[in-house]
Amino acid sequence: SLVALRKAVYLSPELGHARFALAGALSRCGEHGSAAREYRAAATTLPSTPEADLQELLDGCDVDQLVVLCKRLADECERRATEEL
Repeated sequence: SLVALRKAVYLSPELGHARFALAGALSRCGEHGSAAREYRAAATTLPSTPEADLQELLDGCDVDQLVVLCKRLADECERRATEEL
């Protein structure tokens, strides 16, 4: 799935939901530095992602809540990446 998500982000870097999915996959694979970068990119791009693309991802939440979550997860991933050094 990483290959497909990376291709999606490469082809459409403005799609915050693709970046969010990639960040989660990278984190689960232990690539915490890369995950942190993608969570930060998701936080930046999610507010401009079309609402229709976010309905399933948001599941009734506000996009601002997801942005805050992305920033928190990015901080957490950066901490883990630093601990691994």
